[in-house]
Amino acid sequence: DFAGELPKVRLEAETIEGELKGLQSQLNSLFAAKGTCQGKLDGLTKDAEELDRLKAELAPKAKELVRWQTLVKAFSKNGIPALIIENSVPELERISNDILSQMSNGSHSLRFETQRDLKSKDGVAETLDIIVNDWAGSRPYETYSGGEQLRIDLAIRLGLAELLANRAGSKIEFLVMDEVFGSQDSQHRELVIDAIKSVADRFKLVLVISHITEMQAAFDQQIVLGESGKVEVLFS
Repeated sequence: DFAGELPKVRLEAETIEGELKGLQSQLNSLFAAKGTCQGKLDGLTKDAEELDRLKAELAPKAKELVRWQTLVKAFSKNGIPALIIENSVPELERISNDILSQMSNGSHSLRFETQRDLKSKDGVAETLDIIVNDWAGSRPYETYSGGEQLRIDLAIRLGLAELLANRAGSKIEFLVMDEVFGSQDSQHRELVIDAIKSVADRFKLVLVISHITEMQAAFDQQIVLGESGKVEVLFS
Protein backbone atom coordinates (compact mmCIF):
# COMPACT_ATOMS: atom_id res chain seq x y z
CA ASP A 1 0.00 0.00 0.00
CA PHE A 2 2.81 2.41 0.88
CA ALA A 3 4.40 1.84 -2.51
CA GLY A 4 1.11 2.72 -4.13
CA GLU A 5 0.80 5.94 -2.14
CA LEU A 6 4.38 7.04 -2.83
CA PRO A 7 3.69 8.86 -6.12
CA LYS A 8 0.86 10.74 -4.50
CA VAL A 9 3.03 11.68 -1.52
CA ARG A 10 5.80 12.81 -3.85
CA LEU A 11 3.34 14.98 -5.78
CA GLU A 12 2.06 16.54 -2.58
CA ALA A 13 5.64 17.10 -1.41
CA GLU A 14 6.52 18.81 -4.68
CA THR A 15 3.40 20.96 -4.37
CA ILE A 16 4.27 21.89 -0.81
CA GLU A 17 7.87 22.57 -1.84
CA GLY A 18 6.63 24.87 -4.63
CA GLU A 19 4.35 26.68 -2.22
CA LEU A 20 7.22 26.94 0.25
CA LYS A 21 9.44 28.49 -2.42
CA GLY A 22 6.64 30.93 -3.27
CA LEU A 23 6.23 31.85 0.37
CA GLN A 24 10.00 32.21 0.73
CA SER A 25 10.02 34.52 -2.27
CA GLN A 26 7.21 36.57 -0.75
CA LEU A 27 9.09 36.63 2.55
CA ASN A 28 12.21 37.89 0.79
CA SER A 29 10.13 40.58 -0.94
CA LEU A 30 8.62 41.57 2.39
CA PHE A 31 12.07 41.78 3.98
CA ALA A 32 13.20 43.97 1.07
CA ALA A 33 10.10 46.14 1.44
CA LYS A 34 10.74 46.30 5.17
CA GLY A 35 14.27 47.50 4.51
CA THR A 36 12.96 50.14 2.10
CA CYS A 37 10.32 51.26 4.60
CA GLN A 38 12.87 51.31 7.38
CA GLY A 39 15.12 53.50 5.25
CA LYS A 40 12.22 55.86 4.55
CA LEU A 41 11.26 55.81 8.23
CA ASP A 42 14.81 56.69 9.22
CA GLY A 43 14.74 59.51 6.67
CA LEU A 44 11.40 60.76 7.98
CA THR A 45 12.72 60.59 11.53
CA LYS A 46 15.69 62.72 10.54
CA ASP A 47 13.36 65.09 8.67
CA ALA A 48 11.15 65.36 11.75
CA GLU A 49 14.18 66.13 13.90
CA GLU A 50 15.33 68.75 11.36
CA LEU A 51 11.81 70.20 11.30
CA ASP A 52 11.79 70.50 15.08
CA ARG A 53 15.19 72.18 14.94
CA LEU A 54 14.02 74.64 12.29
CA LYS A 55 10.83 75.38 14.23
CA ALA A 56 12.89 76.13 17.32
CA GLU A 57 15.19 78.33 15.23
CA LEU A 58 12.31 80.12 13.49
CA ALA A 59 10.21 80.74 16.61
CA PRO A 60 12.08 83.90 17.71
CA LYS A 61 12.34 85.04 14.09
CA ALA A 62 8.58 84.62 13.68
CA LYS A 63 8.05 86.86 16.70
CA GLU A 64 10.48 89.37 15.24
CA LEU A 65 8.63 89.22 11.90
CA VAL A 66 5.35 90.00 13.68
CA ARG A 67 7.00 93.01 15.32
CA TRP A 68 8.33 94.25 11.97
CA GLN A 69 4.96 93.71 10.30
CA THR A 70 3.35 95.70 13.10
CA LEU A 71 5.86 98.52 12.56
CA VAL A 72 5.31 98.46 8.78
CA LYS A 73 1.57 98.74 9.31
CA ALA A 74 2.00 101.41 11.99
CA PHE A 75 4.15 103.61 9.75
CA SER A 76 2.20 103.03 6.54
CA LYS A 77 0.13 105.88 5.13
CA ASN A 78 -2.89 104.60 7.05
CA GLY A 79 -0.99 104.22 10.33
CA ILE A 80 0.79 106.72 12.55
CA PRO A 81 1.26 109.32 9.76
CA ALA A 82 -2.49 109.33 9.15
CA LEU A 83 -3.10 109.59 12.90
CA ILE A 84 -0.65 112.49 13.20
CA ILE A 85 -2.32 114.28 10.30
CA GLU A 86 -5.76 113.62 11.72
CA ASN A 87 -4.74 114.98 15.12
CA SER A 88 -2.94 117.96 13.55
CA VAL A 89 -5.70 118.99 11.16
CA PRO A 90 -7.87 120.87 13.70
CA GLU A 91 -4.93 122.94 14.94
CA LEU A 92 -3.61 123.57 11.42
CA GLU A 93 -7.11 124.55 10.35
CA ARG A 94 -7.43 126.99 13.26
CA ILE A 95 -4.04 128.67 12.65
CA SER A 96 -4.53 128.81 8.87
CA ASN A 97 -7.97 130.35 9.31
CA ASP A 98 -6.56 132.95 11.68
CA ILE A 99 -3.98 133.93 9.05
CA LEU A 100 -6.42 133.72 6.14
CA SER A 101 -8.87 135.92 8.02
CA GLN A 102 -6.15 138.57 8.34
CA MET A 103 -5.40 138.34 4.63
CA SER A 104 -9.02 138.50 3.46
CA ASN A 105 -10.49 140.80 6.11
CA GLY A 106 -12.56 137.91 7.40
CA SER A 107 -14.21 137.09 4.06
CA HIS A 108 -12.65 133.63 3.67
CA SER A 109 -12.18 130.57 5.84
CA LEU A 110 -11.19 127.00 5.08
CA ARG A 111 -11.54 123.47 6.34
CA PHE A 112 -9.72 120.23 5.60
CA GLU A 113 -11.56 117.04 4.72
CA THR A 114 -9.43 113.96 5.43
CA GLN A 115 -11.83 111.28 4.19
CA ARG A 116 -13.88 110.84 1.06
CA ASP A 117 -16.59 108.28 0.27
CA LEU A 118 -15.54 105.70 -2.30
CA LYS A 119 -17.47 105.66 -5.56
CA SER A 120 -18.41 102.06 -4.80
CA LYS A 121 -19.99 103.24 -1.53
CA ASP A 122 -18.14 100.40 0.20
CA GLY A 123 -16.11 102.61 2.50
CA VAL A 124 -13.99 105.74 2.64
CA ALA A 125 -10.57 106.69 1.28
CA GLU A 126 -7.93 108.80 2.98
CA THR A 127 -7.59 112.20 1.33
CA LEU A 128 -6.77 115.82 2.13
CA ASP A 129 -9.20 118.11 0.35
CA ILE A 130 -9.31 121.85 1.00
CA ILE A 131 -12.79 123.37 1.15
CA VAL A 132 -12.97 127.17 1.23
CA ASN A 133 -15.89 129.20 2.56
CA ASP A 134 -16.77 132.68 1.33
CA TRP A 135 -19.88 134.83 1.05
CA ALA A 136 -21.27 132.51 -1.67
CA GLY A 137 -20.90 129.30 0.33
CA SER A 138 -18.43 126.41 0.36
CA ARG A 139 -16.54 125.06 -2.63
CA PRO A 140 -13.29 123.22 -3.39
CA TYR A 141 -9.99 125.08 -3.40
CA GLU A 142 -9.47 124.25 -7.10
CA THR A 143 -12.46 126.38 -8.15
CA TYR A 144 -10.94 129.63 -6.84
CA SER A 145 -8.99 132.10 -8.94
CA GLY A 146 -5.21 132.19 -8.99
CA GLY A 147 -5.04 135.22 -6.71
CA GLU A 148 -7.39 133.70 -4.16
CA GLN A 149 -5.42 130.45 -4.27
CA LEU A 150 -2.23 132.41 -3.57
CA ARG A 151 -3.69 133.76 -0.35
CA ILE A 152 -4.97 130.34 0.66
CA ASP A 153 -1.60 128.70 -0.16
CA LEU A 154 0.30 131.27 1.87
CA ALA A 155 -2.09 130.98 4.81
CA ILE A 156 -1.70 127.19 4.90
CA ARG A 157 2.10 127.33 4.53
CA LEU A 158 2.44 129.87 7.31
CA GLY A 159 -0.05 127.92 9.40
CA LEU A 160 1.94 124.72 8.92
CA ALA A 161 5.20 126.47 9.83
CA GLU A 162 3.60 127.91 12.98
CA LEU A 163 2.13 124.52 13.88
CA LEU A 164 5.51 122.79 13.57
CA ALA A 165 7.15 125.52 15.61
CA ASN A 166 4.52 125.13 18.33
CA ARG A 167 5.05 121.37 18.36
CA ALA A 168 8.79 121.94 18.76
CA GLY A 169 8.18 124.29 21.69
CA SER A 170 9.44 127.36 19.84
CA LYS A 171 7.97 130.42 18.18
CA ILE A 172 8.40 131.74 14.66
CA GLU A 173 9.76 135.27 14.92
CA PHE A 174 11.28 135.62 11.46
CA LEU A 175 9.60 135.07 8.12
CA VAL A 176 11.90 134.71 5.11
CA MET A 177 10.37 134.51 1.64
CA ASP A 178 12.79 133.90 -1.21
CA GLU A 179 11.78 134.75 -4.79
CA VAL A 180 8.04 134.33 -4.28
CA PHE A 181 7.16 136.71 -7.12
CA GLY A 182 9.02 135.21 -10.05
CA SER A 183 6.19 133.08 -11.46
CA GLN A 184 3.42 135.65 -10.86
CA ASP A 185 2.05 138.35 -13.12
CA SER A 186 1.86 141.95 -11.88
CA GLN A 187 -1.67 141.57 -10.49
CA HIS A 188 -0.80 138.44 -8.54
CA ARG A 189 2.42 140.02 -7.30
CA GLU A 190 0.37 142.79 -5.71
CA LEU A 191 -1.83 140.17 -4.07
CA VAL A 192 1.22 138.42 -2.64
CA ILE A 193 2.55 141.72 -1.28
CA ASP A 194 -0.81 142.50 0.30
CA ALA A 195 -0.91 139.01 1.83
CA ILE A 196 2.59 139.36 3.28
CA LYS A 197 1.87 142.80 4.72
CA SER A 198 -1.42 141.62 6.21
CA VAL A 199 0.36 139.07 8.42
CA ALA A 200 3.59 141.01 9.03
CA ASP A 201 2.53 141.86 12.59
CA ARG A 202 2.75 138.16 13.49
CA PHE A 203 6.55 138.31 13.19
CA LYS A 204 9.37 140.42 14.55
CA LEU A 205 11.00 140.53 11.14
CA VAL A 206 9.80 139.75 7.62
CA LEU A 207 12.56 139.39 5.02
CA VAL A 208 11.48 139.18 1.38
CA ILE A 209 14.18 138.38 -1.17
CA SER A 210 13.55 139.40 -4.78
CA HIS A 211 15.43 140.45 -7.91
CA ILE A 212 12.36 142.30 -9.23
CA THR A 213 12.90 146.04 -8.72
CA GLU A 214 9.18 146.87 -8.66
CA MET A 215 8.66 144.43 -5.82
CA GLN A 216 11.57 145.82 -3.83
CA ALA A 217 10.00 149.26 -3.89
CA ALA A 218 6.83 147.90 -2.27
CA PHE A 219 8.54 147.59 1.13
CA ASP A 220 9.51 150.34 3.57
CA GLN A 221 13.04 149.09 4.17
CA GLN A 222 15.33 147.64 1.55
CA ILE A 223 18.74 146.03 1.68
CA VAL A 224 20.20 146.30 -1.81
CA LEU A 225 23.15 144.13 -2.78
CA GLY A 226 24.85 145.55 -5.86
CA GLU A 227 26.76 143.60 -8.48
CA SER A 228 30.05 144.85 -7.04
CA GLY A 229 29.09 143.52 -3.62
CA LYS A 230 28.16 146.95 -2.28
CA VAL A 231 25.33 146.86 0.27
CA GLU A 232 22.87 149.72 0.66
CA VAL A 233 20.11 150.08 3.23
CA LEU A 234 17.24 152.21 1.97
CA PHE A 235 14.22 153.59 3.82
CA SER A 236 11.10 154.93 2.18
